[in-house]
Amino acid sequence: METKKIISQIALGLAVIGFGAGASAFTNRTVETNLQMRYWGNDETTGQYIELPGPPSIENCNPNETETCVVQSENASLPSELPYSQATPANGVNPHPSSADGFYQ
Repeated sequence: METKKIISQIALGLAVIGFGAGASAFTNRTVETNLQMRYWGNDETTGQYIELPGPPSIENCNPNETETCVVQSENASLPSELPYSQATPANGVNPHPSSADGFYQ
């Protein structure tokens, strides 16, 4: 009788361990994203946005234009040259918070 009790306790212990291991496979884990902000400057020569190599110097904005001087996005699929028509919130592109209208020089 004592052997059956020990075996049932071992079986119960293994069942609890197995359930715990199985349940942990379905827990939500945070996914790390390496989204990097990209910047485009309004290019006077081409009349579109050209990707900048890094964060912009807003002092380089010449205010003689009706389009935003610098736009930004974390969308990695955007091209390095953006026509004004693609630089929209629908594509994940927004004006740089410190930017006004102008050309980037």
